[in-house]
Amino acid sequence: MTIGLELICKYRDVEYKKLAEQLGISSPTIMGWLSKKRPIPKSRLEQLSEILNEDEAFIAKDINTGDKILFLELEANRLRKSMED
Repeated sequence: MTIGLELICKYRDVEYKKLAEQLGISSPTIMGWLSKKRPIPKSRLEQLSEILNEDEAFIAKDINTGDKILFLELEANRLRKSMED
């Protein structure tokens, strides 16, 4: 199952390597979070939330089909709005 972080990175073209650099951690640490081998620490969730402009709970959440659909609808609206500005 996918967590929110993976979904966000995929659809916003965020590279794990660059995200790791922003956080001051290694790429394997992020891969550990994505594979759920280790949880995302609270301090990192706060940083991720600021960097990605996304809710901490969503970043760490196990994503189901409904969550994915809602996320994609919100992303489409965000992109439409940015094109209008």
